[in-house]
Amino acid sequence: MTDLHVEVYGEGEAAIFVHGTFGWGLDTFPHQLALADQHRLILVDRCGFGNSPAADQVGWHIDKCMAKPILPRIDWCMP
Repeated sequence: MTDLHVEVYGEGEAAIFVHGTFGWGLDTFPHQLALADQHRLILVDRCGFGNSPAADQVGWHIDKCMAKPILPRIDWCMP
């Protein structure tokens, strides 16, 4: 498996955004970018979307396994 593409905006408490079937990153969440004034936004591109490489298999069962390593690296609390 390979790493998913992640974009981070702002500072503060973290909020993770994962797009649905179509779109990716800011393509899906442009209006939420305003939240970066008070929060750290973490936008994850699912497998085969945006800047994330495709996987041999597709679906949420694969995406959740690939996203799992991202979670421990996030400082969930405000600095």
